[in-house]
Amino acid sequence: MAFFPDRSSTSWPRIERAGKFCVNVLASPQQNLCRRFSAKVGDKFAGLEYRLSNNGSPVLDDIVAWIDCALDVVHEAGDHFIVLGRVIELDIARADQAPLRVMPVDVRPIPRIRRRGRCSPTLSHRAN
Repeated sequence: MAFFPDRSSTSWPRIERAGKFCVNVLASPQQNLCRRFSAKVGDKFAGLEYRLSNNGSPVLDDIVAWIDCALDVVHEAGDHFIVLGRVIELDIARADQAPLRVMPVDVRPIPRIRRRGRCSPTLSHRAN
C-alpha cells in the first residue's frame, strides 16, 4: 500500500513514529470525514467512533473497507515522501456502500500548442 504525505503534514511524523497505519476506505456520503482527515488539525479522531485493529491502528465505524499496514519503506520525493506499507490485514466492512472517490479540486486542461511553421528533427550531436 502506498501514500504520499507532504513534508509539512502534521500526521506523518506520528505515523512514522508508530511504524504502522490503517487505510480507512470511506463511503460516498463521508465527504466530511475526508475533509476532516485532510485538514491540519489536532486530534482527527476526537469524537469519532472507531475500534483498534489487531495491529493497534484505528478502524473507523461505517467505512467500506480497511487495510492495516506496517510501515515498510520511505523514500524522499521533493516536497513529499513516498511511503510503502506492507499489508498485515484487510477487510471489506460494508460491501453495500460505494467507496468515496477523491479527485483533485483544481483541474485544468493544458493549453493547445499551435504548430507554427515546419518542424523537423535534427541531430545536434553525432556519435563517432
